[in-house]
Amino acid sequence: MDSGIYTEHDEFAGGRAVDGFNYFPDQPGDKFGHGSHCAGSAAGSTVGVATNANLVSVKVIEDDGLGSTSAYLAGLDWILSQHANRSAQPDFVASVVSISLSWSTVFDNIDMATKELSAAGIHVAIAAGNTYDDACTHSPASLGGATSNNSVLVVGASTIADGILWFSSTGPCVDVYAPGGEVLSAAVTGGPGDYVADSGTSMAAPHVAGLVAVFAGDGEGGSAEAMKAEVVGRARGGVLAVNEQFVEGGEVVLVGNGVWEV
Repeated sequence: MDSGIYTEHDEFAGGRAVDGFNYFPDQPGDKFGHGSHCAGSAAGSTVGVATNANLVSVKVIEDDGLGSTSAYLAGLDWILSQHANRSAQPDFVASVVSISLSWSTVFDNIDMATKELSAAGIHVAIAAGNTYDDACTHSPASLGGATSNNSVLVVGASTIADGILWFSSTGPCVDVYAPGGEVLSAAVTGGPGDYVADSGTSMAAPHVAGLVAVFAGDGEGGSAEAMKAEVVGRARGGVLAVNEQFVEGGEVVLVGNGVWEV
């Protein structure tokens, strides 16, 4: 779920990325670039984690980078309906959703609608937020944490130096940390072979979504609840250095530092 996917990019060669839902039909593709960058990290052929996964664009962010709650909720509804249809087919493996979006505070309608994905058996990775605060204070990252009784994975951002990215949201709602500093991925300017580096928890969440896709493809994890336990259980503790913005609470575990370790 994001600003769309530049499906013609080299990272998605072979037709692995397709357009699915677009809340803004007069704005095809991805002009903003955020969604394509995230898609590349999740499943790009050279910069991604799940290099053989299929990608479906759910566009809920406009070309100027703006979005709305109504667009987000409509995107969730579409995902639920598609999952219900696809999961009944004999070649179905798993549905994995990466959400690198955040609101300024906690909204019950956002959280309740997002929870419906994991309740339906969909694996969900959510960016913790980039406001160097407690991730529990804004949706949908507020759904994460070991005691939340939700099966989503909320992801904070780490750096290549094994520190927490200075502006990453932290706290008890963050389940794991993943690479989010100067991540190289697909760009939407300069043609299908262009790349750009970007930083944030937006970059971290798709790494975990890709990891979940790999685990699912290998027959590991199972349910959304079991998959969350698998990812968190196989992550490494005692690796990341905290910063002065760090909010106490939760485990500080790393799922990778550029070379996947779990």
